[in-house]
Amino acid sequence: MTSIVLYKLPSEKIYRKLVHDEKPQLFSNLKQLDGKEGFVIAPFIVSKSCPIVLLRNNQVCIREIDNYKSNDSNSTFSPSLSIGRKEYSADFRRFHAELQSGNFDKLVLSRSINIPINSQLSLENFFLEACRLYPQLFVACFDTPATGAWLMATPELLLGKSKNLWHTMALAGTMGHDTTQWSKKNILEQEHVAEYIRSCLKEHATNIDESGPYSVKAGHLQHLQTDFNFTLSNNNHLGTLLDSLHPTPAVCGLPKSEALKFIAANEHNNREYYSGFAGRLSVNGETDIYVSLRCMKIYSNHATLFAGGGLINQSSEENEWRETEAKLQTMARLIVTHNYV
Repeated sequence: MTSIVLYKLPSEKIYRKLVHDEKPQLFSNLKQLDGKEGFVIAPFIVSKSCPIVLLRNNQVCIREIDNYKSNDSNSTFSPSLSIGRKEYSADFRRFHAELQSGNFDKLVLSRSINIPINSQLSLENFFLEACRLYPQLFVACFDTPATGAWLMATPELLLGKSKNLWHTMALAGTMGHDTTQWSKKNILEQEHVAEYIRSCLKEHATNIDESGPYSVKAGHLQHLQTDFNFTLSNNNHLGTLLDSLHPTPAVCGLPKSEALKFIAANEHNNREYYSGFAGRLSVNGETDIYVSLRCMKIYSNHATLFAGGGLINQSSEENEWRETEAKLQTMARLIVTHNYV
């Protein structure tokens, strides 16, 4: 089966299309990516059913995005977003009890919903509509035998390189675009992520430069962002660096290994490739790898939309539920606005 990847970097008016006729390379550990190059797709938790996928970049074509325009839609999708409240409530109580007991500093809880879609839709057209609706985000669509078909429009860079400088970010905290004051909960949540990134980079990088946090817009939402620029002494160990960074507290929790085990055992939602990462990986060239947020898995007649939020001791269920509803709108708006239902 042929694998197809489409992706657009933030603010670019071109996109790249990769058609891969060979069998993709599959890996069971991120460290196995050391010295490798290509388009990489990784899940939240690596397993036999959700392996790390690497596609070689040797058949990439570049195309322009026609009628490129910024997001001018205020459409919302509401009928199905309350689905799963009972399961979410049960998960929230379980997660929050652990936070109140002091077992974790942060835990990320996710949920998903199913929305019917037109079975005749074209993945490439769907991707292009997302590019037009969210020009400032990293937009990617991939369909491989190992992963199925996914579409994302994400603001969070996990690892990037331009020229000889490497980049990552701590992105967390969420509020509406019309709100001006960050809550103490959001500020603390983002600082957890920033501190984690600092500790990871101290082990792998040099000449670390940090700026922020500051507010950034992502579609109809805002987040707090801290930027990190740095250098690496050995580019052949990118898999090891990714293994250290992923999953960050923005999608997992703290302490990392314990939070990962807790989420795997207690979260109703099967994340698969949601909150994993995807993008181009290169030892000597450009690298652009983004966390797989604001995404959906596309089936023949429906799409499964994913969203999550970071919980700390001060979190309330109602506020966290509303945050996931707002995040689900990123993909739901795309479906409804462009009549893919």
